[in-house]
Amino acid sequence: MYIPIMPGRYTHASLAIAALAALCVATGHAQDACTLRPDTLRPALSEAPPDERLFAHSLGEVRAALIFIDFPDAPGTADVAQLAPSYTNEASAWYASASRGRMSLSFTVAPRWYRMSKPSATYVNEIGKFVDVIAAAAEAINLAAGDVDFTRVTHVYIAASNHSAVNKSNAFMAPVGRGAKFDRGEIRFGAAFGSNVYRTIPTGSYPAHHLTHETLHTLGLPDLYDITIADIVQNASATGGWDPMGWVLSLGEPLVWHKRLLGWIDPPELHCVERADTAITVRESLVPAGETGAKAVAVRLDRYRVLVAEARVPRGLDSLRGPGGVLVYTVDVRVPTGRTPVRVISAAGGPAADDSSRVRRLGPLHDATLSADTGRRSRLDVPDAGVSVEVTRSSTARFDVVLLIAPRPRSAGGGMLPVHDPTRVRQ
Repeated sequence: MYIPIMPGRYTHASLAIAALAALCVATGHAQDACTLRPDTLRPALSEAPPDERLFAHSLGEVRAALIFIDFPDAPGTADVAQLAPSYTNEASAWYASASRGRMSLSFTVAPRWYRMSKPSATYVNEIGKFVDVIAAAAEAINLAAGDVDFTRVTHVYIAASNHSAVNKSNAFMAPVGRGAKFDRGEIRFGAAFGSNVYRTIPTGSYPAHHLTHETLHTLGLPDLYDITIADIVQNASATGGWDPMGWVLSLGEPLVWHKRLLGWIDPPELHCVERADTAITVRESLVPAGETGAKAVAVRLDRYRVLVAEARVPRGLDSLRGPGGVLVYTVDVRVPTGRTPVRVISAAGGPAADDSSRVRRLGPLHDATLSADTGRRSRLDVPDAGVSVEVTRSSTARFDVVLLIAPRPRSAGGGMLPVHDPTRVRQ
């Protein structure tokens, strides 16, 4: 979640990110036909490879501390021992599964409520988000320092009491020397959670969904929803429920593109193709998460954009997704966080228009996939990308796809793909 710092520009709540972003270039990631680069330097959060000097590591053990904070005007009343699992359990399980064991997220829970020094309204802006989340985290860390060894963790999460003026969640990432300081060091990564997470949903634990989403920010992933739209269904109309960075009402698999950025797949699992001076035909058998084989094909359109076709089926983490098939989407590294840098090209032509209970369970665009099954749409032509995707055979665990890729245009700069314009995406 983000706040504006100047007209037309959005960044993380920690202003330190913007300062460091101007100095950073991505490092430590393999270069291949899928690698995208912005014009100059990587924005603080984008679909380009994360800068390992700014963001937390997405491989190995991530140790975190969870601190429950209350305020003079909003005392905490719930039992912390009973409340903590609603934040931690599902999040830990999601990271173990989504990363296939390549990342683990473990927690030390501070044992009680810790009273902040001022009324809750003094900490937040007009929408209920911490004005300075790093300062708030530092205050909480120092309050709990007698109960938790913060030298053993890289992330700190602060959870505000219900009915406080804090009613938004937001992550923080800080460069070295700009983190939340305590007497033995600093914490550079974490998040704050407000009263907005105190709700019951039928698709899991809402606090854990927010913690999962905000932690992915600390690993370098941007928001996929449109931050200019308040409604949580309407603002997810670009990607629907197909990735936790665009939808938190239910936690599914992350996009294969994001798994690649985080190092959670092996190179052969994403078949990367670059447009050439002549037409190319690519044939691939795609399998969903949990199976051995290629998960997706990515066509690099130019230095900024890629079109991806990946297999998804409603099982495991994706048990609350729509019908199985091949999901097609575009990625653009020039588009900032919160302005829909990923856009799903729906086989149904646009966001689902069925009853709201189904949409809120599965997410808009839940019927976006292609399939060769009877009655399903099997082909998408995307003229502005110069790519056609067709599913020629479908089963519960394998989808045969053919991609017809037009020759590379003379000028490959290109603009945005109008992905939901039915006059531009034809069957």
